[in-house]
Amino acid sequence: MKREFIVCLISLLFAGIFLLYHVTFDNNNLKTDSKNKYRISGKIEFPDSSKIGDSVCITALSEQANVCGGTKVFFRGSSTETYQITDLPKSDDYVVFAWSDTFQTKLFNNADSMASAKKINTDDEKSVNNIDFVLNEGSSFSENMVSAYQTQ
Repeated sequence: MKREFIVCLISLLFAGIFLLYHVTFDNNNLKTDSKNKYRISGKIEFPDSSKIGDSVCITALSEQANVCGGTKVFFRGSSTETYQITDLPKSDDYVVFAWSDTFQTKLFNNADSMASAKKINTDDEKSVNNIDFVLNEGSSFSENMVSAYQTQ
């Protein structure tokens, strides 16, 4: 069942901006209302201490395209789960990060701040793969967000 939302993701605090964007939520995948069909995907490695049902959100944010998309991944007993964020518009400045109330927030490539994060470019390929994360137990999403925002 599809449900439509107007979403202001708190994750956008990471970039110091607020965006409202019309999205569709379908099968735990946040999709933009875009005719473009670009995709970012990868693997999530959960720590050994993970419990069935623990979850992490993966968010892709582009200031240039004025859009964010994401998906939620649940731990189902396997240490590695895959994810994909679909229907993204073409852009060369996606910042991808993992956040949760159970695990430490991680920027792709283990960057310390949004400003130093490696930008993902969907201009050249319809699908960008291997945007992987290794999760660690730790502080909550909000504590990590404040810390990362202050380092910009």
